[in-house]
Amino acid sequence: MTTTFPVVPKMGEKVTIQGVTYEWNGVAWSFMPLPGVMATAGRTPLCTTSPVPPTSPTPTPNDLWFDSERGYFFIYLDDGTSRQWVVTNVGRGGAVSNVPGPGGAEGPMGPTGPTGPAGTDAAMIGPTGATGATGPVGPTGPIGPTGPYGPPLGADSFFFRRGSNMALSGAFQSIIGGTYGANGQIWIVIGTAVYQDVSGSPGFFGTRLMGGGVEIGSAVTTAIDSGRNQVITVAGIKSLTGITIFQLEGYGPGNASAECSILGFRVA
Repeated sequence: MTTTFPVVPKMGEKVTIQGVTYEWNGVAWSFMPLPGVMATAGRTPLCTTSPVPPTSPTPTPNDLWFDSERGYFFIYLDDGTSRQWVVTNVGRGGAVSNVPGPGGAEGPMGPTGPTGPAGTDAAMIGPTGATGATGPVGPTGPIGPTGPYGPPLGADSFFFRRGSNMALSGAFQSIIGGTYGANGQIWIVIGTAVYQDVSGSPGFFGTRLMGGGVEIGSAVTTAIDSGRNQVITVAGIKSLTGITIFQLEGYGPGNASAECSILGFRVA
């Protein structure tokens, strides 16, 4: 059986051919002297397995090369006038073909050549190229400084009052109110009234919020039976032009009573 060098040898792999043992050192096949025979001092010939003659490192006389494609085994000889690879196992491979082998893979693109000279129409401006793709979104900017604190919640920014009226009539009349605020302020006001009809017949009740003599919120109930409670809540917002009187007004059948409250707070 014919022994040949592996195409893809492993580090330290050994192959014996015609009584001579070779070991793969990661680069080439190293010659191993026979047991009991001292190796001759000097450079150990390299043995390379490849489909083409090795060129790196540069071959030195007595180096070996196994043609893994055709099966020939070569030695690099110096006959005094030239150096060349000489086959050592004539007839071991197939017939040498003069038919060119398949083309190799396309090599990498070479560097761009220098810019040529401008043509005769160098002054003519060409068409504008297509707009490039939009770049990535930039990073989020830093958080801005914290704004100033709003006005404190004190006597000038909050009020709450409670009151009652036992003599409602068919027209709006003030139940509870007060004077608050200053020019340029904005207030939200909420009023709640609990009505009870004691007139002996069903009736309607109405409630409205007034700010500076102007209605800022109102509501009217459906008729309720005598003795039953009816709750109405209204709300409004007012931009002040000075100190303002806020009032909660109501109406209902005679002898009706109203328990109410008014709440206001400044928002600006």
